[in-house]
Amino acid sequence: MAFRMFACLLCGFAYGLLTAGPKDKTALKMTCFAQALMLPLMVIAGFGPDATTYAQPMWKAQTVIHSVMTYVAYTASQGAKTRASSRRR
Repeated sequence: MAFRMFACLLCGFAYGLLTAGPKDKTALKMTCFAQALMLPLMVIAGFGPDATTYAQPMWKAQTVIHSVMTYVAYTASQGAKTRASSRRR
């Protein structure tokens, strides 16, 4: 039951991003957080002690792809640095 509730939470995060639009930084941060929450479950499915019961190659590939997508969401939510903000005064 807990996994279903967790999946509903992640679906809510995804729906929030879809309704907020691509320019909303708060929605991107929420989505990045939801993606980070999903990573440990993928690692356990691909590399954990019960990994033989799952499709290991699929979960291992999905872990790599999901890690990259989490990083992309994180960098998109931070915004671009301008040259003036990076200078020391």
